[in-house]
Amino acid sequence: MHSSILRRLNLLWLLLVGTAQAAPVQISVSLPPLQTIVEQLGGTRVQVQTLIRPGADPHHFQPTPREISRLADSDLYIAAGMPFEHIWLPRLRATHPNLTIIPPPVETDHHAHDHRHEHSDEHPDPHFWTDPNQMRLFAQHISKHLARHDPEQAALYQQRYAVLTAELKALDRIIRDTLQPLRQRQFLVWHPAWGHFAAAYDLTQVALEDAGKQPGARSMAQLRQQARNIRVILIQPQIQPRLVRQMADDLAIQLIPADPLAADYAPNLLQLAQNLAQALAP
Repeated sequence: MHSSILRRLNLLWLLLVGTAQAAPVQISVSLPPLQTIVEQLGGTRVQVQTLIRPGADPHHFQPTPREISRLADSDLYIAAGMPFEHIWLPRLRATHPNLTIIPPPVETDHHAHDHRHEHSDEHPDPHFWTDPNQMRLFAQHISKHLARHDPEQAALYQQRYAVLTAELKALDRIIRDTLQPLRQRQFLVWHPAWGHFAAAYDLTQVALEDAGKQPGARSMAQLRQQARNIRVILIQPQIQPRLVRQMADDLAIQLIPADPLAADYAPNLLQLAQNLAQALAP
């Protein structure tokens, strides 16, 4: 009888240990595109929450005490290098000492393809994910951290990374083929969120913002003159200044919705490439 009870207790213990091992890694990220990639890497082994909600502007994001307290349940925080993170990540480290903060692997500056950008040399363009090749480096970086945190599933993370990297290479190839024939390779933006995308595909974004502010009358006159040779302006849902629509109307420039923070990562970039190819075709 005692041996029967002991066997049951051993079985119960094994079940409890198995349940504990199967608990997903709790991860917080700053932006929806990063959530998509982390979920593709981890599958059911991860549970991911995003701080920046759809439609919110991350450049002016201020996390509430409630949002910060939610991070207490996270095992990992994956940073994107956004300006707000430079301010509050040190505070987060102080209040959540057990939270592992993973910095972004890519801090490359593509200012050569930007005009009138607000990103300085001290804080390079953080929107690395708009380039699928840099997103692939990000995925590799995160897969290594996941394997380090959850070593029993290291092979799984490596397998899923191999699948994901093939998909990102294919995405890059399709976008490149779509945009390659274009002769007109400039586009207007309000906020310079597409510098990495532009650099990857030999395009040039011309930003209307001046150091994060609305341009003055003199700058606006110069921009209007420059924009006469540009056919399209990208407008993102987080930033919809009346000035953009007014310029588009005045100069008969086509408005293209383009969300750099969209969660549907690959379809979003493909749609942008197709829209640009259509608008800029000879």
